[in-house]
Amino acid sequence: MTLRSRPVRAGAALIGLALLLAACSSGVSSEALAQVSKGMKVGQVESLLGRPTRIDESEITDMGGIIGGKVYHYTSTRGDARVIFINDTVFKTEFVPEGKEA
Repeated sequence: MTLRSRPVRAGAALIGLALLLAACSSGVSSEALAQVSKGMKVGQVESLLGRPTRIDESEITDMGGIIGGKVYHYTSTRGDARVIFINDTVFKTEFVPEGKEA
């Protein structure tokens, strides 16, 4: 009796590759981004969209003190969904299609 393990391994490899590609290209849907509204806190956004692909942080010194800013990037093959926070509160959301700059 001969076991045929190659087709099973190849099939498992193809399924794994398909799942990996789907995870890399999924990004955040426009519907999910539309649920994020001005005034939401970081935790609320993460519960809707998950952890971002990248976070950019900066601080601005103003006469009233220090203003902390963050941009959460949710990158996909379609583009970059961005949630902009000021002092850990949503200020604005935007979507920049692939190949364009904001």
